Amino acid sequence: MKPIRITKKQIELAQQARESALQKDPLFREFEQEREIFRKEAEKQKPQENDAALPGQPTFALTPRASNISVNSPINFHASLQINGGTIDPNFFPSYPHNYDQQYTQDQVYFWRMSAGNPLLDYRDFENRRKAPHVALSHYLGWFGEQKRLTLAFEYQVESKGRVQIYSYQDMWDDVPLIPGNNLFLIEFESLVYTTIYFIHVQNDGIYYGGNWFFRGIKGFVE
Repeated sequence: MKPIRITKKQIELAQQARESALQKDPLFREFEQEREIFRKEAEKQKPQENDAALPGQPTFALTPRASNISVNSPINFHASLQINGGTIDPNFFPSYPHNYDQQYTQDQVYFWRMSAGNPLLDYRDFENRRKAPHVALSHYLGWFGEQKRLTLAFEYQVESKGRVQIYSYQDMWDDVPLIPGNNLFLIEFESLVYTTIYFIHVQNDGIYYGGNWFFRGIKGFVE
């Protein structure tokens, strides 16, 4: 599968949509304020040496268990995951409301086929996005400089055919089939401007359920 390419213009439009939503939607504004508090608290952690940023190695690597990284040396950056609607046990899918904390106790999270969202919904809408099973990645990487680019590797394992729709605040960036087995897909960004990317677990084409799959993690490469 070829890398998904996101242009600088797409990222700029996503940021404009975010700013508009902050002004118009009180619920979304409250959600983003809580996310900002979480980020600032993470940045208070003891500075870490960024050993992962060696050539050929990921700048950051996130899993459900290690869902947050905040580095202050030699370059400041932050990246974090938020997970909604997954479970750690594929043999028992909990009824709503989920125990959200359990999603961060293992190195992988299971998404169940019967919980998949409707692929025809518009997930630019915060209410639709908030209720859908998803993984969200937020990152603050601008300190690396405008000339740098970001490549993300989304890692997963599929038991049966799955599907994720990739959303920004402004648009659906892609609709990705998940291939059975241990796999990954790549997303290349022309800009390091802060954004949040949503990976929505949705139903497969022509049927009313999705695939069964594990989310393994996301690696980021700044080059």
